[in-house]
Amino acid sequence: MTAAFRASTAEAAVPNRRSGSPYNRGDADRYYGRRPCPEKWLDPLGRIRVPLTDPKEVEEYLLGYRENPSDEKEW
Repeated sequence: MTAAFRASTAEAAVPNRRSGSPYNRGDADRYYGRRPCPEKWLDPLGRIRVPLTDPKEVEEYLLGYRENPSDEKEW
């Protein structure tokens, strides 16, 4: 196994957790007590939303929803 292959495999296993990423959106939905709705924002304010169609992005969204690193908001 080459070093480049190992590096690309390792990167693929870690979801993108940046703001607006599918993982981040899943975490935010869980934090605010919303039902899971895999979508992404096309603008920074969330005014333009589209459903996720890429299976990898849906998987990342659901992972963020399940892991919920931000915990849940206390109202």
